[in-house]
Amino acid sequence: MVCLIKLIKLIWPKSADIYRIAAERIVQFTVEIKTSFGITIKYLDLGGGFPSPDFLDPYIDAVVEPILDGLKHYLPILILEPGRAIVKNAIDLITTVDGVREFPEGKRRIVVDAGINLLPTGFCP
Repeated sequence: MVCLIKLIKLIWPKSADIYRIAAERIVQFTVEIKTSFGITIKYLDLGGGFPSPDFLDPYIDAVVEPILDGLKHYLPILILEPGRAIVKNAIDLITTVDGVREFPEGKRRIVVDAGINLLPTGFCP
């Protein structure tokens, strides 16, 4: 609950570097599984959260390069979930305002009944 007291910093769009780090870690884990247990991973699902298709190139490079570099002997099927990137301009959010709070520094906080899953990635600093 401490997180709720602090301001939430939204990370949107996510940096391509975040995807590169994730891909590198997944490749490392895949190699460890192959080395330790002899299991070959057939699919890698790196999820979604990508920006619009017009800005995908650095994200594609960030995901594909570590896989090509780290898994040279075999290439698993790469699964990406581009849903938000595809429909982001076609969505309207309709919600109800549950509360408004004014703060002394002139800032306003608005509470709505939309789910937190509709927010871009956020974290508490």
